[in-house]
Amino acid sequence: MEEKLKIGMHFTEKNRMFLNGDDPMLREASKTMKCPVTLFGTDPSCDYYAENIHIKDGKNCFTLVCPDGKEEITIQQLGTHNVLNGLVAVAVAGYFGIKPSDAAKGLEKYEGLPMRQQINHLANGIKVIDDTYNASPASVKSGIDVLVQLDNPGRKIAVLGDILELGEISWQCHYDTGMAIADRPIQMVVTVGQEMKALAKAIIDSGAGIAVCSFDSNSEAIGWLLENIADGDAVFVKGSRGMHEEEVVKALREKYAIK
Repeated sequence: MEEKLKIGMHFTEKNRMFLNGDDPMLREASKTMKCPVTLFGTDPSCDYYAENIHIKDGKNCFTLVCPDGKEEITIQQLGTHNVLNGLVAVAVAGYFGIKPSDAAKGLEKYEGLPMRQQINHLANGIKVIDDTYNASPASVKSGIDVLVQLDNPGRKIAVLGDILELGEISWQCHYDTGMAIADRPIQMVVTVGQEMKALAKAIIDSGAGIAVCSFDSNSEAIGWLLENIADGDAVFVKGSRGMHEEEVVKALREKYAIK
């Protein structure tokens, strides 16, 4: 946080900083900024906040409340973190004179980038969320929340590859992420790599009753998945770039391609 906020070291009254008001650290930091600050989030004390967040027809919907009034927003990307992304987009747009109603039209058309929470609708009602671009503890937890929000009749399965470049705190970060995931209503976690064994241990230690399978390679995980995926299952796939978890997505798409 301290490093990122150095961006504003030379900001003046002529500049503006947009900060996530739901984050206690950033909210506190906003009080010491030398420039004007706009807060966005889900807390009503924010300048731009979201209320009535819900899923409709597989899309994220919420009511934007801002200085210009209220606006109904629909975005194709699921997850609370994407609601926040939408909020700050509207806030920045407003700073440049774009009306919330016009910003809302742009947000609804946004389709996202490859390997970033792309939802693949496959045969037999199987859904695969491709979020293999990269990974951090926070983004893994956000992705799991998207998996939870999916409307599917089968199981919710997370396939997670190692989160790399965490240094000496890697084991603890993976373990803590596992503990956080254990609170989510999912049925199975499949891990790939050595670091993810800490996450698997956390889920087992939690006693949440989530089934866990751990593998050393993508090929092993793919072999197991192709034998065990059932109709109506939803599968979330994520890992650091160096883990090449897109291999898992590719295998699932090929096996369950709609013909």
